[in-house]
Amino acid sequence: NAYHRYGRKGNYWVEFWFRFTPLKINNRWTQAGRWVQRQLKKRHLPLLNTIQVNAILYGGWDFEAVINPAMYELYAYLTKYEYLAGKRPFQ
Repeated sequence: NAYHRYGRKGNYWVEFWFRFTPLKINNRWTQAGRWVQRQLKKRHLPLLNTIQVNAILYGGWDFEAVINPAMYELYAYLTKYEYLAGKRPFQ
């Protein structure tokens, strides 16, 4: 599941850059993290939790799906590619 990065090896620098977006570092992960944080602030939503961050970074899910509470059971247990292939959680 997403909490365990869908069984993939963790890339802790990418997770750190995406989540905390250090100002002195400018790469695609910090730019994406800054965009996500701006969108969350505009929508008055809390910061992403670990499961949501892993779903974006390792599961291929997009931002809109991850902030939608109705999609939690999908992104928390399946990658986007598994879902599109027809797999469903808890079957």
